[in-house]
Parts: sequence; C-alpha cells; structure tokens
Amino acid sequence: MRNLMLSALELKNFKCFREQRIEFGNLTVLTGMNDMGKSSVVQALLLLRQSRRGDGPLQELQLSGEFVDLGKGVDILFEHSDDKEIAFALEFGGIWRSEYACRRAGRRNRLPLDPGGVSSGDFSKESWRDCGEWFEFSPESPPDQIGSASRAIFSENGFHYLSAERLGPHNSFPRPAEMSSLKSVGARGENVSAYLHRHMFSPMQEDDPRIRVQGENPSLLGQVCEWLKEISPEASLALSESFQEGTVSTLHTRDGVEGDRSRARAERIRSYRPTEAGIGSSHSLPVLTALLAAEPGDMVIIEHPEAHLHPRGQTRLGELAGRAAMAGVQVVVETHSDHFLDGFRIEARWNRLDRNATKIHFFTREEAENIVFSPRIMDDGKLSEWPKGFFDQKTQNLKCLLGPMD
Repeated sequence: MRNLMLSALELKNFKCFREQRIEFGNLTVLTGMNDMGKSSVVQALLLLRQSRRGDGPLQELQLSGEFVDLGKGVDILFEHSDDKEIAFALEFGGIWRSEYACRRAGRRNRLPLDPGGVSSGDFSKESWRDCGEWFEFSPESPPDQIGSASRAIFSENGFHYLSAERLGPHNSFPRPAEMSSLKSVGARGENVSAYLHRHMFSPMQEDDPRIRVQGENPSLLGQVCEWLKEISPEASLALSESFQEGTVSTLHTRDGVEGDRSRARAERIRSYRPTEAGIGSSHSLPVLTALLAAEPGDMVIIEHPEAHLHPRGQTRLGELAGRAAMAGVQVVVETHSDHFLDGFRIEARWNRLDRNATKIHFFTREEAENIVFSPRIMDDGKLSEWPKGFFDQKTQNLKCLLGPMD
C-alpha cells in the first residue's frame, strides 16, 4: 500500500489563525520569529494524529495525548473568532481531502467532532479530486487511484516526530518494553539507541541520495556514523553490547574510529561516554537517525534540528533533509537557522533537490493578524522574495557595526 503525501493543511479558528492554508511538499520548512504560528501548524498535525486510534475513524479531538498537550478547547480557539467552531482540512497527494470540524470549543480536553461524513457514524467529510474538481467520497464505489492508498500521518508505521525538547547526553537509555515493535526514535530521542541496535544492519539502496559517500558504509548505522562526522569531524559511534544482556543500551563516542564494533575492539581506542562529550552530537543523533531510517512515503517532523550545533553542522543537516526529501520521504521542519536553510538551498542549486517540491513558509504578523509568506527557490538556489524579518538580522547587525557612529 502506497502512502499519499500531505499536500495541504487548512486551519480555521485554531490558536493564532482565523483561517490559514499551508501547502506542503517533499520538504516543508516553517520559519519566522517566535510566537508567529509555526508551532501551531506542527501542533495541528500532531493533534490530528494522536486523536486517531488504530484504523477507526477520528471521532474526537484529544487535546492531551502522546505528542502534544494543548489544554482545553477554549485554549486552542482563535481569540477573535466569530463563532466557536474549530476546523481542519487535510489534503493528500492533491487527490484526497479530509475535513474535520468541532462546533463548540468548550472547556474539556476531548472535543467531539461533528458528524459530517457521507454515512451515519462518520465524523469527517471525505472528498476526492478528478480533473480539478472535488467529489464526495462514496465507500460503495471508491475511486481507483485512492483505493490502495494510505496516509503517513495516520498510518501505524512510517511516522517519525522529534520534539524540540530532545534529551541531552545520557550514558544509558531504558530498554523499550516492546522492542520488537519499535517504530521510531521517540519524540524526545529516547529510543535512538534501541532503534539503532535493532536496525543497525538495515541496508540502504546504492542509489539512495542520503548515502554520504557512494559505496561506503551502506547500512543505517554506517551512514549515521558518516553524517555524524559532518557534525563532529572526529566523532564516531559505538553501541554497547550491554543492551543485549540487560535492560539498558549505552552509546559511546570515539575519536577517529568507524562505527564497527569488531574494529573498535581491535584498535583499542578510548571511548568517551556521551556525558563526557559535547551536547551537539547527542542532540543531532536522533535527527540523523530519523532522516536516514525513514522510507519512501514516510513522514518525518522535526522541531529545531539545529539545536546546539555549529553553523557547519546546521548546514549539513539542511543538506541531509533535502536528500531525504529526494529519497521520497516527506520532511517537515520548524527552524530558526539560516544555515539549515542554506543547506537545502545548496542541494537545490546543484539539482540534488527538486525545488518545485520544496515549500518554505515564513510566519509573521501584520496589523494584529498572523500571515504567511512563501518564497520559492529559484534555479540558482536564490529565493523569489526576501520578506522583511526573514533571516535578515545579520544584515541589520552589519549596518549597526559598519555604519557611522552618532
């Protein structure tokens, strides 16, 4: 079954938005000053995912759950709304649309959705698109192009989310209770060690654009080590065997040694525990792992991948995000880093990233209303527009430093 990529999200009366439509591509980047709505877009996606259980229909909004805790209905209602209705619409692949509405925000953390489907008991309006026109979906006669499709944001597998509140350096991590069904590195990166233990030898295709150097270390662990060197040039990764013996897993960083345990033992090079090394490697490890482990059709949402990294490392993460998008993974990133932006723009300049499948959204505010600018990447990697406040602080600082003194 193929996964349809998210192509658009529409919000009505949700948090800071009266009405807003956000287009999504293979790579979607959300940026802007603080408290302008970037996180609200991510939270809307996470809210809808945590509200759906199993294969059943989404019947209510669960404001407190696995990914987000948004309080009560009145807390997510747009402050200047004319009514109490909160509504969402998701479009997938440009051919499938799901609409959800709650007419009364209320003071509970579970908000029932309004029946609005095509049959009794449905709580969403489902539509499909043909020749530019939307048609209401009929379970009795589903269209051929949708019958074998799923959506990554709702699928049991194929979804990875990393919160901005990732764990810092830890010498050991508790073993997950369901090791055999471990599906992601965890929202805080808490399962990254276990995930790498389970999938370390998973091969990557020879033509996968995420492979750092073609022909070298084509396994997941091998590529994690290759990209880790781009962030900390002398670092490598070793996985302790104590994980297989007990209830914890331990990660060690070594200088100048490949991520191969037998070679590490043979060379007897000193290992450094994560708490002895810098925080940047620990914070970036789950980001690298998620971007490299995701398969075509999967969705990866990452908040602030640049945290605690030198500008070079931030640029390399932008490069990897672009390559993951080219590998068929849908990547959604919230970031404040112009270096991260440069990373995937460079990939676009050298035709290693489809600029038409890349969406950049800059969130700002004008006259008390939140608005979104969406500059496009041009052939040379430059942007079609550079709105005021869009990564222009360096220019403003230089004017102050180089300008005349009063």
